[in-house]
Amino acid sequence: MAKKKVSLGDNKLIEGLVTLVLGILFVVMKGGVIRVAAFVLGALMIVLAVLDALDHKAFPAIVKAVLGIVLIVFGGPLINIATIALGAVVLIWGIYEMYLKLRVHLKGSSAISTILLYISPILTILLGLLLMFSGLALDVMCVIIGILLIVDGVMFIWDGTKKKSK
Repeated sequence: MAKKKVSLGDNKLIEGLVTLVLGILFVVMKGGVIRVAAFVLGALMIVLAVLDALDHKAFPAIVKAVLGIVLIVFGGPLINIATIALGAVVLIWGIYEMYLKLRVHLKGSSAISTILLYISPILTILLGLLLMFSGLALDVMCVIIGILLIVDGVMFIWDGTKKKSK
């Protein structure tokens, strides 16, 4: 019997479709997609806890059940806390980056060079502040991630449909 060969193009098509669907979900649902993912992960943890309990593994079952319940019940607030923590880390990184840039002496350099030198730390500091103090930042980040996933998915699909030349 001849086995059907699975080509790399088939995998790229599947990966492209999955990536495209995820990108659309991120754009449409924005921050809600992360909350849905937390709920699904919590439900999966509870299923794994039941399987562990059936396998007579009490401690792992209890830990997984507690984690699952925490993710389902407190998923939204945990995501908000994680967003604030991420914002703090990004803010600290931006301040550190600005400190390093301020140590560079730009004698005789053009205005464009100076602007380009400071734009990255300024944007990093602004992103950190937005993440810490604005719920809108998570939605904007999800839309950007969604757009990037859609572009990536289209590229995978395009690459998977191309004929291989020998």
